[in-house]
Amino acid sequence: MRVRYAGVGPTDLAIRAGHLDAVFPAPSGTVLGFEAAGVVDAVGAGVTGVGAGDEVAVFLPRLGGYAELVLADHWARKPESVAWTDAAAVPASGEAAVRVLGQLGVTSG
Repeated sequence: MRVRYAGVGPTDLAIRAGHLDAVFPAPSGTVLGFEAAGVVDAVGAGVTGVGAGDEVAVFLPRLGGYAELVLADHWARKPESVAWTDAAAVPASGEAAVRVLGQLGVTSG
């Protein structure tokens, strides 16, 4: 995906400062960024549900959202009504919310 905007969160700042080296080591050259929004440049073999030219928001658990291009395993289409800046800020927060709901055992209804 070609990145249009990258989300910047407090975890990025803590990683850069070295406060999370035990969990997220960041050797020199590490590209930070857990979330980004942009346009799909190409897809790999077997990828379904998204194609070149699609606008998406991506979650990047292996980092890299501050780059020009990213390889993403987790994405959602960006609705036309959602600003690029907002789309880039949602993925990590959404993932955290889903994880917490799972840990709490929350179910539909």
